[in-house]
Amino acid sequence: MKSSLNAVDLKTLGKLLICIVLAVAGWSLSLMIPPMQSPDENQHVARAHLLAHGALSLSTLPGRNSGGWVDVGLVAFMNGYMTLPGNPARRLSGGERSQLDQEKWHGEGSRVYYEMPGTGYYLPLAYLPHAAGLRGGELLGLSVGRSYGLTRILVLLTCLSLCALSFSLHRPPPLVIAVLLLPMSVFQLLSPSLDGITTSLALVATSVFLYGFDEDQVWPRWASWTLASSLLVVVGSRVHLLPMVMMPFILYWKHRQRRDLYLGSGLVLVSMAWFVYALLWTTDLRVVRSHGTLDVLRYYLTHPWEATQAIRRTLQDADMRDFYFRSFVGNLGWLDAPLRSFFYPWLGIGLGLCALASISSPKHVGDLHARVVLLAIAFASSILVFIALLVTWTPHPAHVIVGVQGRYFVVPILLTAYAMSGVVPDKGTWRQSLDWLVLVAFSALSLTALFLGLQDRFAG
Repeated sequence: MKSSLNAVDLKTLGKLLICIVLAVAGWSLSLMIPPMQSPDENQHVARAHLLAHGALSLSTLPGRNSGGWVDVGLVAFMNGYMTLPGNPARRLSGGERSQLDQEKWHGEGSRVYYEMPGTGYYLPLAYLPHAAGLRGGELLGLSVGRSYGLTRILVLLTCLSLCALSFSLHRPPPLVIAVLLLPMSVFQLLSPSLDGITTSLALVATSVFLYGFDEDQVWPRWASWTLASSLLVVVGSRVHLLPMVMMPFILYWKHRQRRDLYLGSGLVLVSMAWFVYALLWTTDLRVVRSHGTLDVLRYYLTHPWEATQAIRRTLQDADMRDFYFRSFVGNLGWLDAPLRSFFYPWLGIGLGLCALASISSPKHVGDLHARVVLLAIAFASSILVFIALLVTWTPHPAHVIVGVQGRYFVVPILLTAYAMSGVVPDKGTWRQSLDWLVLVAFSALSLTALFLGLQDRFAG
């Protein structure tokens, strides 16, 4: 018994050391990325600041986008770094960065209205780690720059902890690790936007879902609550992942535990209520359109063939397909920092090899059911990416759908990867060794591409 406990302790210690190494490595790499360089990061940080001061929703001034009242020091910090996006030749000197980072918090009496319409559709729960970092920095008397740094590391640690929880519940297939190691995925993970949090929580939800189909496990109460709470944040922040609400109902069908039915029903009601509220009360004037979002949505609900044709024309556009691939693999910054061109085909080949390494045959009927459900959710979520951008971002009537980025498909691809592997991936020693070799080679290639991409765009 003693040796068994020692083995468990060593295993736990090993996992903890891996997490610490990843956190330190991630933090070191994040130092290469100036603040506000993730798409809409300035809006996410401003929204987190509002939440840190008790504002759960946005307000709107006449003729302005939805937003809120933000500390003058934070606005100066954000505006200073917002001179970089869209201007690849622009570099900030050490003196300029030092001056921005030393900005002070001005307090409750010094706030200005800051527009952040892109965050109006997101459930504020997703910003809790960000809000804790910013508020903690204020209370500790740190500068705005140091408070931002605290926020960055807190969000990173939260994401790594969630991934560790997910992987402890279900061993991830190689394709999952590969997608998480893509330059775009790592870049977003190191930035205090929402991608890292929502992707990590989606992994937790998927792992819990597969845990529920493991014939060797009893379905416990904590799993039901973990699944529902994770999905609440994910679906409330990423409308295209709404099909994931199927998971509690599928598990109710399997285990006949009424709590899954109740939690699933509550999840659907709260999510739909939030979507309706966000659509009605968020003013977004960034895209000039002659029709409102609700009008466009009503049109396509009554003319579904038009929506189908818009999706078809979009997918037939070779330039758009190429953009989706590149912005999935890595187009850093505000889509103004591409990787060196020769990395894209090699990373594509690496993803293909990791996909092949993830395939395993179903072991029982429950395994097959879980795979089918995950594939259905992944497909429906991918379609909803186009529908969401069609009704909120594309001028009406639409020939093609604009605004879609490759990184929006990260979670659907992860769901597909889990479906390929199944509930109980059973591989021999040689297969596992081969998987590790492929992953090590892929991670080296991907992180090299990321490092050089960051150096090309931000060093100097």
